[in-house]
Amino acid sequence: RVGEKIDDNRLDADQRKLLAGALDQAISSLDAAAQALLAKDAELERQMIVPLAQASVQIAAQIARQTLATPEGLERYIESVLKTLTDGDVSATADVVVRLHPEDLALLERGSAKPQHLRLQGDEAVSRGGVLIGGEQNAIDDRLENRIREVREAALAAAAELLRESRA
Repeated sequence: RVGEKIDDNRLDADQRKLLAGALDQAISSLDAAAQALLAKDAELERQMIVPLAQASVQIAAQIARQTLATPEGLERYIESVLKTLTDGDVSATADVVVRLHPEDLALLERGSAKPQHLRLQGDEAVSRGGVLIGGEQNAIDDRLENRIREVREAALAAAAELLRESRA
C-alpha cells in the first residue's frame, strides 16, 4: 500500500506538470490575443479619428444653423459679435453697420428681439447665419462658413495630433 501511494503521488506530480504546462500555454495564447486586440483597437481608433472629427463639425454646424434660425438666437449672436468688436461696450455701436443676409434681416425684423440701437442692412453677399460688422475703427467678417471652416481646421489639426501621438 505504501508503494501505491507513492505512485499516486507521482501521477499527481505528473498531472500537475501537464496542467501547469497547459495553463502556461493558455496564458500565452490569451496574452497574444489581448495584444492583437489592443493593436486592432489602436488601428480602429486611428481610422476613426478623422471621420469623428468631421462628423462633430457637421453636427456643430447644424446646431449653429438651427440656433441662428430664430430671431432670439440671431440677436444673441449679433450681440456677442458686437461685444468682440467694441471690447464689451455695446453702447458704443452708434456708428456700426451690421450687414446680414436679407432673410436673416427679415427674421430679425419679425422677432420681438430686433436690436433698435443698430443699423441693419441686408446683403446677399453674406450667407445665412453670418454677419459683416463694420464701424469707424474695426470690422468683423463673421460669416458662418468662415466659422465652420475654422472649427473644421481646428478639429482636424487636433485629430492629426492624436494620430501622431498614437503612432509614436
